[in-house]
Amino acid sequence: MTPEAWQDIKRRYDAWWKADLHDRPLLHVTAPRDGARPFETWKGRAASPEEIWADIDFAIWTTEQHLDRTWYGGEALPAIQSYTSPIGMSAGGAILFGCTPRFAPDTVWVEPLPSQEEFPVLAVHPDRRRWIRDAFAVTGRASRGRFYGRETFSNHAGDTLAAIRGTEQLLLDLVENPDWVSQAVAKVTDLLQKFLAELWPLVSPEVTGREGWLSSAGMWSAGINFCADCDVSCMISPRQFEDVFLPPLRRAMRDFTHTLYHLDGTEALRHLEALLATPEINAIQWVPGSGREELLQWVPLVRRIQAAGKAVQVLARPEEVEPFLREVSPKGLLITTSCRSEAEGRQLVELVTRR
Repeated sequence: MTPEAWQDIKRRYDAWWKADLHDRPLLHVTAPRDGARPFETWKGRAASPEEIWADIDFAIWTTEQHLDRTWYGGEALPAIQSYTSPIGMSAGGAILFGCTPRFAPDTVWVEPLPSQEEFPVLAVHPDRRRWIRDAFAVTGRASRGRFYGRETFSNHAGDTLAAIRGTEQLLLDLVENPDWVSQAVAKVTDLLQKFLAELWPLVSPEVTGREGWLSSAGMWSAGINFCADCDVSCMISPRQFEDVFLPPLRRAMRDFTHTLYHLDGTEALRHLEALLATPEINAIQWVPGSGREELLQWVPLVRRIQAAGKAVQVLARPEEVEPFLREVSPKGLLITTSCRSEAEGRQLVELVTRR
């Protein structure tokens, strides 16, 4: 990448976070690199489920495999393959609080934390803290300017508490003991924020050799940006979300230069107005869920987000990009996709540039 191209990428991101436009919409596009070798096998064998999810060396090895074989186009930037690792698994927050993980080849879940008397004790487990912190440190040292060491090791407080307590039990708690849930979400938020503050220096630009920061959603910014979420909101009312989960989430988001909210599934749309009215949120990542991926049906939703002054990220198939661009504003728009070949990816970047 030339210095001029990098300056343009930074300008596009700077404008995007403001729901504005530098010269064109942002595009995250990846494709198999021309002439890439086949993927290798981990240590000559299939990795075990625990290695896939809990071994940071496996995550770094997987990242290096992808770096050698992936073309990154538009504003897509290389990052640690963090979701299958101590720094990325969605259950990581609950594991930090002492929940026991259960590993399978394609997923990981946790056993709810045992209760002492009526409710569990919410405290960071020292051995788990050390394990995750060490994984971040290894990631930062391994980068050597090749990839970003992005957050996040967990979903944020609401979903972390749902894993700690068990989702069904947490929903009962909301009805029977709402004050405890409010206190617990606030405490988990504070503990997660303190721990995240320990982790950022370990993957800082000074350590990785990469300018700026990349979130788990792939967005770049000069300061730390964060992808927030609360998937348990799909199961609760707008009032419960706004009274219990949104206030500590807003407080957490104030620690970051920019924030993107991961809006996942049509059941979460009941909270859209509250999210659009939240000044700490700069952008919305819309993930409609299985069976609802066809992009053009979501044009009214994207227009609504843009009209509220928020940037938006959508996922698309390559053939959906051009018709979608005809229907929505290019301001504050980011499209994420993947192509079958490097040539197809380059053509897509050219198409977006012409628009």
